[in-house]
Amino acid sequence: MPDMLVNPEAGGSSFWLRLPDTVNLSELVSRCMDDGVIIEPGDVHFMDEKFKRPFIRLGFSAIEKNQIEPGIRKLALYVEHSARSGIAVAV
Repeated sequence: MPDMLVNPEAGGSSFWLRLPDTVNLSELVSRCMDDGVIIEPGDVHFMDEKFKRPFIRLGFSAIEKNQIEPGIRKLALYVEHSARSGIAVAV
């Protein structure tokens, strides 16, 4: 996904992803939650309108290590489908 932006930082307990603008963020959050993958929409953290894009915050400090990879795989599928259609679909 060429629109996805990742800025690695040292330390912390979460990281941020900017998703393609075609992602329907509210639907993505809802679909992920229904499947047990919890993502935090990033737009609530920004007052500046230029950040009203599909950012998500992924925490990892309170998640069992064996749950992270399957959750990321599910998230990637949802994002891919949502970016193509503008609607997150069950996969």
